[in-house]
Amino acid sequence: MFATADRKRLLVGLLLLVIIMGAFLAFNRLPKIGIVGEDLDAVSSPGRQCFQGFCIDRDPGTSFITRWIKFSISYLRLVTIGMTFAFITAGLAEAFLFSKSVGRGLPTAGVFRRTVQGAAAGGMMNLCSACIVPVSSAFHKRASIEGAVAMVQGSTTLNIPALAMVFFVFSPVLGFSRLILAVIGALIIGPIVVLSVRRERTRPVEIPDMSQDPADRLGWKQILLPAFRQWAKSSIGWAIRLSPIMILAGFASGLVIQWLSPEVVATYLGNDVRGVLIAATFGLLINVPLLFEIPLVALLLLLGMGTAPAATLLFAAAAGGPVTFWGLAKLMPRKAIATFATATWTVGAVGGLLVLLGGAFFWEEAGLRDRVAKASERRTVEELFLASADDPVDRADYPEVFDGTPASDEFAPFQNIAPQIGTDALIENRYPGVAIFDFDRDGDLDFYVTSAESNALFQITRGGPNKLFRNDGDGLFTEVAASAGVAAETHNSTAVAACDFDNDGYQDLYVGAQGRIGDNLDYRSAAQDPALAAVVQDRLFLNNGDGTFTDITATAFAEHANVRSAASIACGDVDNDGWTDIYVGNRADQDFVRFDTSRHHGHYNTFFRNNGLDENGNLTFSDLTLEAGLVSPPIRMRDPDGNPITFPRPGGEPIEGFDISVVDANGNVVGDPAGQTWATMFFDHDSDGDLDLWVADDGDRLKVYRNDSTANGISFTSIEEQLGIDQMGQWMGFALGDYDGDGDLDVFVTNMGFQPLARPWTGVPSPDCVYYHPSESGTCFHALIENRVNEGADPNRRG
Repeated sequence: MFATADRKRLLVGLLLLVIIMGAFLAFNRLPKIGIVGEDLDAVSSPGRQCFQGFCIDRDPGTSFITRWIKFSISYLRLVTIGMTFAFITAGLAEAFLFSKSVGRGLPTAGVFRRTVQGAAAGGMMNLCSACIVPVSSAFHKRASIEGAVAMVQGSTTLNIPALAMVFFVFSPVLGFSRLILAVIGALIIGPIVVLSVRRERTRPVEIPDMSQDPADRLGWKQILLPAFRQWAKSSIGWAIRLSPIMILAGFASGLVIQWLSPEVVATYLGNDVRGVLIAATFGLLINVPLLFEIPLVALLLLLGMGTAPAATLLFAAAAGGPVTFWGLAKLMPRKAIATFATATWTVGAVGGLLVLLGGAFFWEEAGLRDRVAKASERRTVEELFLASADDPVDRADYPEVFDGTPASDEFAPFQNIAPQIGTDALIENRYPGVAIFDFDRDGDLDFYVTSAESNALFQITRGGPNKLFRNDGDGLFTEVAASAGVAAETHNSTAVAACDFDNDGYQDLYVGAQGRIGDNLDYRSAAQDPALAAVVQDRLFLNNGDGTFTDITATAFAEHANVRSAASIACGDVDNDGWTDIYVGNRADQDFVRFDTSRHHGHYNTFFRNNGLDENGNLTFSDLTLEAGLVSPPIRMRDPDGNPITFPRPGGEPIEGFDISVVDANGNVVGDPAGQTWATMFFDHDSDGDLDLWVADDGDRLKVYRNDSTANGISFTSIEEQLGIDQMGQWMGFALGDYDGDGDLDVFVTNMGFQPLARPWTGVPSPDCVYYHPSESGTCFHALIENRVNEGADPNRRG
């Protein structure tokens, strides 16, 4: 069996290959699968997009050159391991695996057989299109052009980790398109390249010389020592030949990546023919590490790339690149390289065009799944409807909860009729608001739902008009927002409240808004830009009583309109003057919300006093947040031992939890040293005849303000410490009810607890329960606060 020197070298070579490849997979490729999951979480951050250990940093304080160099160096550091493995494997192949008689059947086998063998061998290598070049070059000597090309395709597009990840991360449309294109590319590109140069080939196919080699009579040591020397020499030679071009390609790819922006992606990579063709070209202009194309495409989808270009780029970015073609040009005719590049581009482009052609069928069915659905566990509206019909709880685990009656019978009075509304039921908004009210006073309840702006920078955050569903009776609703004047299509709407602000008997609409996602501009910059302010400032729509509304924001608030990313609206007559006032709970601009840092850039909440009608009959409001004592108190940010975490402030005392050095793209300080409010409500918890204020903050204390207003003015006093409920938590919402039947309203406060977007515990504050529970100042539990104001002056029972 080992009678020849070639057979002995082959045996040792295979053993070495198994050891080297096992170590490479264990220490590099398998860990990389887990890193991709972290990358997919990171790409949803508008300020910073990370892939497999290096990031596209959108920090406005970093120069373009610095970002480019940093990215490129990180890129080269990452691919160095793969390239080193490739050089070693290529040298091993030349010295041990592909010697004279090894691979005896390959040269004389048919084109298809050599293609299949090359694709199969490449699929086991798990190397990127640049890293596989040395190995495929060695394979080329025994399997000709088609085998080498197929090995490149197999390694980059048919490796198991990549195929598994695309189905795990993307929709079936993208998953199957990548699989089909990978198989087609591996099987036809090599033969196409051969056909293009068949008549020009001057080098005959090498037929192994099967005559007796004198080396066959040598011992193992005499055979293997020269082979090891050849292995080292060949590996170093490959490193010398390919390293310079790899460095140049790394910096070129880094330069191309730095130019990506929402505007560029939305303009040139849309769901159209141009987008597909550009995606195919872009894919061939960059060399990416193995699996890198997955988070790259995920990011571009979030930035607005269409599904069809995504299908093209998933294949083209992996299948080839400048280094690939340059490396193979040392072995193949120029015409072969040109054909290889053209065929790769064509397969990717045709695949994308077919996805585009079938778009009306594919993504009408897929809904939003082409938006990296599984990466962040998002589900389509249709999927949520279906899920709501299923019982998610195992009845056997909770026998005391279920009495044997099916859930659908227990809730028989309620029926989900949203699917009957059709496409109007689809709301594109991360933070929608809902108001249920009888806007036309016809005796039944209508409802209003807010949507994100239609001109958003990211496709995934792009919405459309708000919806006003008029109740026509018998379970029928008609969407009338446009005719009613409340569609606000270019408004980045969030929370909404329906209250009668002008005392005409008809409820008006106060519609909150949030900052534009992806522009890296906080509210101070928005206030300086009238065009942007129109998108992100709150609006007040006055009900005209005839089925229409009028936007009176400009006259009602003048320059004081709220632009601080509203998340909750409360309305009530706090000073008992007969006019309904407004309290706006603001969160933070989404661009600057972080879960992996101890800084907490919230926005101050805003209180508007209703001044009633002026001499011209216009309704006006005044911002009395400061005068009323409703400026949010300084936030708390503590370490697990309860010690404050502070940031320096030039010329003043350090600030707890707020980093004043963080600025937006215009150089304005980001946020305020305040909590991020998710819920607000007015109610008279102490039964003294005026409305008190409750505020739920995300990542800060629960806040309660007692209304101490007099005829001299509006005044509130913070009493959460007095009540003993000033704990930090992820406070999300309120519910009122007299749960103990004592005649006063109790409060239930929801606490989100573990935040799925949070990073693993890093030793600094985060929304994870691991942070809150070690400290007495915080909790991850919901809170049921019993109101005992009607139970006398018992000192042991707080009211």
